[in-house]
Amino acid sequence: METSVCTLFEGNYHFGVGALVNSLCRTGFQGTVFAGYRGELPEWLAALGPSQNAAGHTLARVTDKVSLVFVPMAGTWHLTNLKAALMLRVLRELSPGTERIFCFDPDIVCLAPWSFFEGWVDEGVALVIDGNFPMPQNHPVRKAWRRYCEPHGLKFAGTAQDYYFNGGFLGITRRDIAFLEALQKIHELIEPEGILSLPMGLAGAPEYKRRRSYPFWLRDQDALNIAADLEGMNLSPMGWEAMGWRQPFEFMLHACGSPKPWATNILREAIRGKTPEALMNFTFLDHFSGPIPVMSAEEIRRRIWQVRIAGAIAPLCGALQWLKRSR
Repeated sequence: METSVCTLFEGNYHFGVGALVNSLCRTGFQGTVFAGYRGELPEWLAALGPSQNAAGHTLARVTDKVSLVFVPMAGTWHLTNLKAALMLRVLRELSPGTERIFCFDPDIVCLAPWSFFEGWVDEGVALVIDGNFPMPQNHPVRKAWRRYCEPHGLKFAGTAQDYYFNGGFLGITRRDIAFLEALQKIHELIEPEGILSLPMGLAGAPEYKRRRSYPFWLRDQDALNIAADLEGMNLSPMGWEAMGWRQPFEFMLHACGSPKPWATNILREAIRGKTPEALMNFTFLDHFSGPIPVMSAEEIRRRIWQVRIAGAIAPLCGALQWLKRSR
């Protein structure tokens, strides 16, 4: 059964794309990774000897079993809102033989054997519960979603129970394509709100839209959760452990915070008293080496030492800043 993976990136998130693909290779994935992008292609691509496929997209053979295809993304919507669009395009146009499809944010690496992911998605739409909060069925934000969407023909069934899912990962089989179609429709329904082109946090929106009291504050994640709550959705959820936010750390690691593991400001953050997440940073650095040469061996060693130094000095710097503030 053919399997495809999607991700989306721009700017320095290409480091995360490389780490993600390297992790897929290590876990046993076989197939094509479709990377939707805006801006420049990564410099590390040159080492893979890229070519063009029949559709005119840049293609790289990462291994004899894994290919990477770069798909330019048009329009003005922020990339995080284009996951359903890219996945549907893969299923309908770019890889019509695909039966299982996954979408990972480019700040995730996979750790579990790929057979685990395939077995997971065969049970239903693969989702991960978000680490921030539950959202009961009678939560006022959920009520607002229903008021907004029901006049457009969407029927809610409470499929998601009281869960609230993270938007960084989604997996479906072709039989559950209705989930992607619903997700895309929800994005189109909320487009008149004028928020789909804005970055995380809705910077530039009116102040009332930059709070959780606004029904679409986390518009990509909120749209995902609306889709999960509709009639006919067969879900297969996992808890926080799936993202590496609690033990066991053996499925995925999602570096959803800041700075990202490829950032160059770890020492600066340490001086401010912020201790780096050692497990997250060391795991990503390990996945920067290959088969895609995301960073040179020398650069990886340098960054490993930066993380170690930052971990040593951050508590002291934090204590000094606390003493300074308490005077």
